[in-house]
Amino acid sequence: MDVTDPLRTLEIEDSEDLFKSAFNGSAGRIKITAKPDIDTQQEKFDAPKPVTDASPDDDDLFSDCRSEIGFEAEKPSVHKVSFRSNELPGQETGIRGSPGNPSEQSIRERLNLGKPNLEEHGEEHLFVTVSDPHKVGDGISSYMVYRVITRTNLHCFRRTSFTVVRRYSDFLGLHEKLVARYQGKGRIIPPAPEKSLMGTTRVKMGGAEPSTPGAESQVCKANFISLRRAALERFINRVALHPVLRLDSDFVDFLECSGDLPRATSTSAISSASVFKMITRVGETVNKMAYKMEEGDAWFEEKTVHVEQMESQLKKLYSIVEAVVSCRRELAVATGQFAQSTAILATTEEAFHLSRSLEGLSRVEEKVETTLQEQADADYAHILELVRDYLSLVAAVKEVLGERVKAFLTWQNAVNTLHRKREQRSRMELGGRLDKMGTAIEDVTEWEQKVEDSQDAFQKISEVIKVEMELFQHYRVSDFKKIIVVYLEDLTQTQQDMVNHWESFLPEIKRVM
Repeated sequence: MDVTDPLRTLEIEDSEDLFKSAFNGSAGRIKITAKPDIDTQQEKFDAPKPVTDASPDDDDLFSDCRSEIGFEAEKPSVHKVSFRSNELPGQETGIRGSPGNPSEQSIRERLNLGKPNLEEHGEEHLFVTVSDPHKVGDGISSYMVYRVITRTNLHCFRRTSFTVVRRYSDFLGLHEKLVARYQGKGRIIPPAPEKSLMGTTRVKMGGAEPSTPGAESQVCKANFISLRRAALERFINRVALHPVLRLDSDFVDFLECSGDLPRATSTSAISSASVFKMITRVGETVNKMAYKMEEGDAWFEEKTVHVEQMESQLKKLYSIVEAVVSCRRELAVATGQFAQSTAILATTEEAFHLSRSLEGLSRVEEKVETTLQEQADADYAHILELVRDYLSLVAAVKEVLGERVKAFLTWQNAVNTLHRKREQRSRMELGGRLDKMGTAIEDVTEWEQKVEDSQDAFQKISEVIKVEMELFQHYRVSDFKKIIVVYLEDLTQTQQDMVNHWESFLPEIKRVM
């Protein structure tokens, strides 16, 4: 992108043709050129100046975190947001989570290990917890509601502690409002959990008791609800961490208003609004392919390439982790089948000592199956969900970068229109059509203001995006560091439990044999 003053192309030398277009370009591309001679009588508009990046990227994953995360076990804590009013947020410390005993903890309990424990840096704080998911109603008209608990001393809230009940569509409605209000200004809006038609149907039509013949379906339903609750909590706390979004009136009402919120109209999994959004996105994608922005800011060029590479690598990582989780679950199932076969063999064995040995082996294999299954669930809840979240976040980053391209295109379209208006005014002056000169002059003045406004908008969104990218980079490094530590703790605990299982069985088998 050539960000030189686009209005310099308007200057006309005496030897040039008066009606010759000042633009040279090809279909789908706008390129702005500057001429050395400038008429001092015409108004000049300076192109936006690039903002220097105060925090260069560092390839070291753990270099940007300002806290040390130990491997000692602590109890997981509630989300905590705090920072001084004159500082950028995000100076949070890392979590210290304990994987606990896999044989005693379910997937719903282990999900809480990914919650950040932010050390208080100032007087202002905000704590948000999403808990107690329960079903309201029966059949296809039923829905899930969640208890949202908030504790804060921010002045934008009327109370310091309050609890409200919100349904999933309320979270989606809040996300849509934030996107409509702030995304066009360059703010990266944290993504809300995606709709799942299969999961929603399972929740709506599922039975009430896990001991029914569909017990396996009930377990899947419970896991889906737990993952959905954790994802909603991550979303609402990411909004709470943002220095601008957390002061939004809709966000404040979402946390504080005790009554029901206005029903969101476009949050259904299948609706006309969803189809319209899909068509709009397809149109925007086609426009991006047809229009190539010539980037003149090296910082944005580097970040765009970095975001594309990050998305590609995250997709590969997601596929690999998904395969690892699948392999762990297959191994757990095979181990369970081996335990059952060993138990059956023990009942047919005539030798007493050998029969007892086989029974003990079967019991150990059952414990190993449970441990492997819990490790697979933990991998899914921690690694896979984090990667999925960041794929959605990267998509939000790309949307914001696309808004900057739209702002630039609006600026260039305004410049093109101003060229035409000035050419029309010049034709009227030469043709002596003074009766329409007043309207022509008003049009030129109007579009000069539009050019200036669109130029300012482009500069502002560029500056905002640079700040947002710094916040995104900080939280990305911090989140991945936390989850790697949690993953290593879980894996270490799993291996330790496996060793304990076999070591407890070894003396028994020696006594029997």
